[in-house]
Amino acid sequence: MNVAAVGRKRVLMVDPNPAHLELVREFLPAGRFNLECVGTGREALSKMRANPYDIVVIEQRLADLPGLDLMKAIRAVFQDVRIVLVSALEDPDLGTRAMDAGASDHIDKRFRFYSKLRDRLMEESGASA
Repeated sequence: MNVAAVGRKRVLMVDPNPAHLELVREFLPAGRFNLECVGTGREALSKMRANPYDIVVIEQRLADLPGLDLMKAIRAVFQDVRIVLVSALEDPDLGTRAMDAGASDHIDKRFRFYSKLRDRLMEESGASA
């Protein structure tokens, strides 16, 4: 896994709503993560190719391709990256499909999203929440 020189985990958040980045920042402990955000799958793939991240958080509903497809594309090249698929869709099978395709987790955005994401990122980074 790639860890920045200061020991922070590099997290890429792929979400078409940049406001989510700021809200996620508020819920994460200061200084623990280098958090970046992009709005499309293409941007995410470009960032990953340039300098892979430790953890990628992907929204299922992206403008250019479904998050599950982006996750599969990332997983095909970067087998060790931790991937969390997030969604507010009412799709009871999405979590199962995500896990079957190699996601570390699936988080439903409709219920305590920010605290669940914080807890999951802390767990993925090897720290307790």
